[in-house]
Amino acid sequence: GKAEKVVEDLDLPKGRHLIEPMPGALLMLLLLKGKLKGKIPQLKDFILSHIRFIHADTADIDLELGFLQHLAVKFEQHPVRIAVVTSSIKYEADIVLSQVFKVFREELQNTGLKGSELEELTNLFSDHNTFYDAVLTATDSSEIRLKPFRDLYSMALHKLAVPVDHFDRVIGFEDSESGNLAIRAAGIGLAVAVPFAQTAGHNLSSASYVAKYGLPEVIFKKHLFFNQ
Repeated sequence: GKAEKVVEDLDLPKGRHLIEPMPGALLMLLLLKGKLKGKIPQLKDFILSHIRFIHADTADIDLELGFLQHLAVKFEQHPVRIAVVTSSIKYEADIVLSQVFKVFREELQNTGLKGSELEELTNLFSDHNTFYDAVLTATDSSEIRLKPFRDLYSMALHKLAVPVDHFDRVIGFEDSESGNLAIRAAGIGLAVAVPFAQTAGHNLSSASYVAKYGLPEVIFKKHLFFNQ
């Protein structure tokens, strides 16, 4: 509850937070949960900032927006079940995820959405416990056999009711070596590494794909691995 005071003491740049989501996380979650259909024109500037994050000025904007619209329709019809899997204990995870969702709500205020559409999405990110279909923490495994062991991911697959013969349809995203090893150990079909500054030096050879530019690369360069 003292994050704002810590930010003030650290003299962080205006608009920065002590705990922040990785770039592209809000857009990815909106897309996967089927909430982008009909909103892409209003979100154009917000979306373009993600495209330019990986493509600079070389992207075919209309092509990218068209493909995003295609995905938006697909995911509205079939929203994705999403689990968070963390080696943090529940108390810590709740603090971090609460702060991340607070940043999401702030981000939404600057997307160009207005009125009922803005209210709908703001409410969507009011509580991480109701947004995600499952949240698995070290507390769920009594703080033993954490990543790189498969246990937390296996528990997540069970909570999401994914049949064993559908494990190959699941994608796991991790920012570390141990996380990607855990995804693979659980039998998940695709392990995507999204390293950040502190994990850029990790051995990510166990990953199916390393997204150097993070989630924007997954969305706009790999198109969420459709047809792969």
